[in-house]
Amino acid sequence: MERDKYASKRALRVTNVALIILLIIVLLFWWRGSSNFQFKGVNPGQISIRQQDGKIQYQFLDGEWQDITSVASLKGEKGADGKDGQDGKNGVDGKNGVNGLNGSNGTNGVNGIDGKNGLNGAQGIQGQKGDRGDQGLKGEQGERGLQGAEGVGIPQTLSLNNGILSLSHNGGSVTLPQVNLG
Repeated sequence: MERDKYASKRALRVTNVALIILLIIVLLFWWRGSSNFQFKGVNPGQISIRQQDGKIQYQFLDGEWQDITSVASLKGEKGADGKDGQDGKNGVDGKNGVNGLNGSNGTNGVNGIDGKNGLNGAQGIQGQKGDRGDQGLKGEQGERGLQGAEGVGIPQTLSLNNGILSLSHNGGSVTLPQVNLG
């Protein structure tokens, strides 16, 4: 199938519509600019054009929007696939790089000398006294002690006289409170 002279029918339609609109605008401005010409008809400022919901529409003054055509009708059918292009020439291979030589292994280093022992640190401060420990187990019974010396004592006698309780041999006295029981 032979290709059209133009890239597509759509491009041709769009170009034609754009030229018609441009021609109308130029003519309207020319007629308006003529001093002897009185404009009768539509002023270009009274017309609005838009593309909405896949349609091209116009509006006169503040009236309703009117459909002119659909955007889909401006689109042509898909054209035939083009011929495959010629293969390009193969490029020249680049040069291979040269491998470097392997280096030799290094020798192990000498072991270092041991360091001197560090100095002892100063004694730290004394810690706090710890909690009291649990009571230990009961110890074994000790040996019986020696008999003690006989005690020296004076037999005492208590006496009560007029509310005073007295201990004999100057052992002291206590005055009892008086209570009336009767």
